[in-house]
Amino acid sequence: MPPAYYYEEVHRSDGWKRAVLMFLGLAVLLVALGALAWTFYDSLGLDENNGPAAPATPESAVLVEVPDVSGLSYGEADALLRSAGLEPAPSYQVDTGVPENTVFAQSPLAGQRIEEGAAVALTVSQGETPRVPPVRGRNRVDAAEILRGAGYEVIVIEGTSQAEAGIVVGQEPSSNTELAPGEAVTITVSTGPGQIFVPDVRGQTLSQAFQTLIGQGFRVGERREPSTVVEEGQIIDTDPPHGFPVSAGLEVFVIISDGPPLVAIPDVQGLLFDTGKLAIERAGLVIGIVTFEPVEPGSADVGRILAQTPPPDLEVSAETPVDVVVGESAGTGDDQTVPEPPEGEGGETEGIDQAGVGPPEEPDENG
Repeated sequence: MPPAYYYEEVHRSDGWKRAVLMFLGLAVLLVALGALAWTFYDSLGLDENNGPAAPATPESAVLVEVPDVSGLSYGEADALLRSAGLEPAPSYQVDTGVPENTVFAQSPLAGQRIEEGAAVALTVSQGETPRVPPVRGRNRVDAAEILRGAGYEVIVIEGTSQAEAGIVVGQEPSSNTELAPGEAVTITVSTGPGQIFVPDVRGQTLSQAFQTLIGQGFRVGERREPSTVVEEGQIIDTDPPHGFPVSAGLEVFVIISDGPPLVAIPDVQGLLFDTGKLAIERAGLVIGIVTFEPVEPGSADVGRILAQTPPPDLEVSAETPVDVVVGESAGTGDDQTVPEPPEGEGGETEGIDQAGVGPPEEPDENG
């Protein structure tokens, strides 16, 4: 019959397609089951020896062993940690049982392995007397943490400097200054290069002045000048002077006092005493001891300076006394010009009275 024949032909033509689809479905199912099984196995954390798998670490992570820095000075500990690739993070505590500036605790402890570049907390003794810890050269955040850890209040001011922005270029009081906890420490933080004011370094030692100026980004030189006001060896000022606005990186000279200026002793030999005395005083010197030497009566050397000590042209300090020898007539009755003795000599001269004549003559027999 035609209807039956048609049905039978259709059924035979679709059989192979259904078989292919069933095979493909089975293959997909097997792949999915295999993926699920692998995921389950991997979640167990087992390695090839059926033991726990090692934790994965980033390929860039490098572990270093923390050295033992307890008992070292902070400077030694800082250098040792940095050489190991670690970052020291000090805090300061007053401890009468541990020498000042000595590390007496650290975290992590020695022997532990941590990532390179990680911080190692150090507890540093301030000794019996609290002192301001050094923070110059550190960034603003670290410096503030160190100072607060030592018990101080922190005041931050900003200023242009050759140093990188955010770096502490100054602190007041300076490091190692005795300061009770609770007091304030002012730190100067760089805002980067630009015009800055020359700091006032008067009253500082030469070393402190150099540190202050270099910390502000200046190149530093030294120059000496005489001064009648500033004690020898002390700082007169800077050049350019303090408070002057300049560009960072400029060379600033520290001017140091050489004390009072030296003066050359004038040559007063051959001058009348009054003239020579005036020349000596105008040079900033004073007349010292006046002595007299006999000369021929009527000589042009009467009343003149014959010799002086110290000698002419020698450079000496102001107010140095100059001793002179003045000629006097060997006769007894000749008129002569005699210098007035300097103050404090009592008005006496060798063999000459105040009138400038020799001792009175004895009356002769005829009266």
